[in-house]
Amino acid sequence: MNQSAKTQQALRVEQWRGKLNASGLPVFSRTIRDVRNVSSSSRSSARDLSDVIGHDASMAARVIQIANSPLFNLQNRDIDTISSAVVLVGFDAVRELAISVSVIEEMLKGRQHAKVGQYMAQAFHAAAQARAFARISGHKCEEVFVAALLKEVGDMAFWSRADQEAEAIENLVTQGADLVQAQLEVLGFELAELGRVLAADWNLGDLVEQVLDGRHDDVPMVQHVQFGHQVAHLLRTHDLESEALTDVAGQLAKHLDMKVTDVKTLISNNLDGADQIAKQFGLSPSLMRTDKAPRPQSDTGSVKDTGAGAGQQPSGYDAQALFSALTDLAEDLEAGASRDELMQRIVDGLYQAVGFCHVYFALFTPDRTKLVVKYSAGADAAAAHSWPPHDPQSAPVFVSALADFKAQLFTDVVEQDAWHFGGCGAVVAVKLAQKPVGMLYAENAIGESVSAEQFMGFRQLGQQIALVLSQAA
Repeated sequence: MNQSAKTQQALRVEQWRGKLNASGLPVFSRTIRDVRNVSSSSRSSARDLSDVIGHDASMAARVIQIANSPLFNLQNRDIDTISSAVVLVGFDAVRELAISVSVIEEMLKGRQHAKVGQYMAQAFHAAAQARAFARISGHKCEEVFVAALLKEVGDMAFWSRADQEAEAIENLVTQGADLVQAQLEVLGFELAELGRVLAADWNLGDLVEQVLDGRHDDVPMVQHVQFGHQVAHLLRTHDLESEALTDVAGQLAKHLDMKVTDVKTLISNNLDGADQIAKQFGLSPSLMRTDKAPRPQSDTGSVKDTGAGAGQQPSGYDAQALFSALTDLAEDLEAGASRDELMQRIVDGLYQAVGFCHVYFALFTPDRTKLVVKYSAGADAAAAHSWPPHDPQSAPVFVSALADFKAQLFTDVVEQDAWHFGGCGAVVAVKLAQKPVGMLYAENAIGESVSAEQFMGFRQLGQQIALVLSQAA
């Protein structure tokens, strides 16, 4: 390519760079700026990072969901707060996940959502595989995960915001043109070049930039990312015993110093974890991998079981609906919704998304000796409004909650202690300015226990109440 052509290409890349930066795509929200500030300070603590992310309900929900996946939660411990995520998954992992979640969310808001979804689905699988390769090699897993997730950031950014150009490229590909050739014909440059400038603009990290500039193919962490994408790409059309995947598995075996059979088992074990994360972003499993991929077992037992298939959601609990409830809550709070609207959204979320049978939020009377139901959701829940105020001093459930302002489970409560059936549930006292102001109470039907996922959802939504009471009008 002569100098004139290079100059023309650079100008076209610059035009798209400006267009995307003007579209609102860059992730420079207050939360992201605060996350980066916390990360860059040597004096920042895990609590500082938790506080920053915790003020963004939608980001916190996504990070917690991913942290609970088999890819990250190898100990299979319940992670229901950002603080516990930082402790169990690590400061660096939570920081990288927070930034990546914001990038992904913005990409999925664009016009070409289906196309972005295809890129994103493959990216989740590539990231899952690359992270596993890094873990075995003793490298920084989270940095590799993020680099693999964002390797095609230029493509995803373009497809999320393009209009006529996207249609023109798709038409050429439909007619038989190679994808890269179609990009050059319509745009005058490859989307990989756009990715390089955006990664630098958006400060996506040194490893992402190394992966994209194409000059670091001998760096092991870059190789993890490249192998991750090779595997993910092949799994769309090949099974694990195909010649193409066996060849890549052979290369990986040398790269990781493993047996080929163990490499295939490692790849297989990562599929469900990637599926689980991708589903949380509304991506269809059919986009992520072929159902023909078998799940071989290692004959050596040297590959650790990642716990794939564990943690299935109970009936009535909907992780995506919970995330939507938290996202809507954050957006409505920012838009100035009323306190009544926001509080009702919280109890409705516990009923509809988390799956509790009855949910109540009651306020203390001015003398703080009684509770009066203010918001409720569930079958016959409205009847509680007509009941006499309840005396917290006579109900062990509430006495226990007031002794410790943390969410608590209760089981087999006698009817007069609670508001309705007296089944199993969760309760938390809410305080402002160090004084109790109300009580959030949720229960299942008699005989139905509270699952770990329900309790996590209760805590996530319950944590938003103090914010709503202090900020909403």
